[in-house]
Amino acid sequence: MILKILLPNHYRWWLALAAALVLVFLTANSGISFKSFEIEDSAGHARSTEMPFLIQGAGRSIYQLKGELVLDWFSPRTFELVPDDELQRLVVNGKAVDLSQYPKERLRDVNRGVTLDLGGLVQAGANQIEIQFEDYSGEMGMAVHRGTYDWRTVFLWLAWLTLVGCFVVAVLRRLGLSAAHSVLYILIAAGSLIHVWYVFTYNPTDHIFSDPERHWSQGIDVLRADLMALTDPIGYQLYIAFLGKFTLKIPALVAYCTSILAVLAPWLWYKFFRELQANKTAALAGWAILSLLPSWITIYAYFMQETLILPLLGAALWATWRCRRKGDVASFGLMIFLWVAAGLTRGITIPMAAVACGWLWLEQGLKFKKALCSSLILLVIMGPLTFRSYQTVHHFAPHGMGHLNVIYAQSGKKVIDIDVQRTGRWWFGSPSTGAKPFAPFSDWMTQRSGTVEVKVDLKNGMTDWKAAMDEVAMSWSDYGWILKENIIFLFFADSWPDTRAGRLVDDVSSVMRWLWAPLFLLAVVLFVVNARKFRRNFLLPAIIAAWFIVQALIPIAINEGRYRKPLEGLLVAQLILAIGMRRPVQRATLNTYKNNNSL
Repeated sequence: MILKILLPNHYRWWLALAAALVLVFLTANSGISFKSFEIEDSAGHARSTEMPFLIQGAGRSIYQLKGELVLDWFSPRTFELVPDDELQRLVVNGKAVDLSQYPKERLRDVNRGVTLDLGGLVQAGANQIEIQFEDYSGEMGMAVHRGTYDWRTVFLWLAWLTLVGCFVVAVLRRLGLSAAHSVLYILIAAGSLIHVWYVFTYNPTDHIFSDPERHWSQGIDVLRADLMALTDPIGYQLYIAFLGKFTLKIPALVAYCTSILAVLAPWLWYKFFRELQANKTAALAGWAILSLLPSWITIYAYFMQETLILPLLGAALWATWRCRRKGDVASFGLMIFLWVAAGLTRGITIPMAAVACGWLWLEQGLKFKKALCSSLILLVIMGPLTFRSYQTVHHFAPHGMGHLNVIYAQSGKKVIDIDVQRTGRWWFGSPSTGAKPFAPFSDWMTQRSGTVEVKVDLKNGMTDWKAAMDEVAMSWSDYGWILKENIIFLFFADSWPDTRAGRLVDDVSSVMRWLWAPLFLLAVVLFVVNARKFRRNFLLPAIIAAWFIVQALIPIAINEGRYRKPLEGLLVAQLILAIGMRRPVQRATLNTYKNNNSL
């Protein structure tokens, strides 16, 4: 307001440009990098390493880490050191840092680490760093991050948010947008910036372990044909193969590509919301909610299938309602293609696709042409994959093999040990078997115990798999407690691996997990009470029901908290549909969208 009074309009734009140039200069001179780091174990064996790193340790041992921390003149001077497992000594430019003032639990905190102000010890340029830490067992590593609350970092973020916010407000006012739309667009922009910041701060390349490591390895080793590569659907493996080749695992490029995917997902769901109902304000509200939803932010710090299925599911739903509006063969073919892509990324979308595509085929005309078009698309994509599956696992599995997960889930055991002749041996346990979904209110945990052992020969096709399934066949009492636990884990467990205590967004995501079960029940009640008002809008509840029946009621896997992410988007969509139906303008026809199909 002061600038508006004191400066003419064109001067304000020049001032904004000058501020942007200053911020670009400051940001360019605020980086941190690591150079020439070596790690030495207690036996004196040294090797070079990247920073940060997390690798498999060799048992309890003490490690010495030495290298250069390179800072610019506006780089932060407060840092977060995250050890796996305990930070014991830190020397910066020949001066030891007093760690006795920090509690032991912070020096052993593998999630948050310990925050250290090194302002009096470091300088612009190269700084010699020596770190001693102890690994107890399992994985070991060390990460050094810029301090979240360092004044330079806080200043840059606040300045950029202020500048971008002012720019967005100015542009939106020039476009003649309403106050409500302007606020929603600002929230969307803020959510998108948080997505980008989170991915660049917690880069997926810093979290290559367990499942993320499996997905990364399967992608970059394109000819890999072991049990896990043949079990997982091929879609995400192809994405990682492209990402790895395009980025060469350069962290900045990986973060760039991943942040685009992260921002794209809520936008694709917004396009779906616009097709679902005609109220643009409601659709923008849905976009803002998904852009700011913590659980849709944190997952993009990891190489997990959910990072791809969220945008693909949004695109498939958009194509479904677009086809419902247009009714032609081309839109039906696009819908089939996107649902196939989603199904080849996560199998849970296959029953959702069956409901969506089957519903529209029965509802609309041109049945023969649409059936022919669908058959051709399926033949071109699924035909080669079917041939591939018969050549490798000797049975029908174009979308990957789910037998391992079914055996594990229905066995009631805590761990699965599977021996594949001529291929290798694997054992693992679901994160849910160690989770406390009702924490901090209860220490309840799964009653699973023991190990289920499976031996298969892939050359025997389904024979060995069927024998293993018969051995773990559930009784009705087994199904009862397995069903109960699966529903509990699905709705109340923290999303793994993307919920790490000490990160603000992760902590908010953990708290918000309590919302989804009540929202799901509320959606069911509202649908039952207002069923007559839905008229032509039964398709979305049917898709949600298909997801719930397969994901929650059928024990095809041990459920985890991250499996509910698609439901989160679907519940937002159902809420938007309910809001849209209550407004008079929505009672007309969805064809009004043809004349209002702008962003």
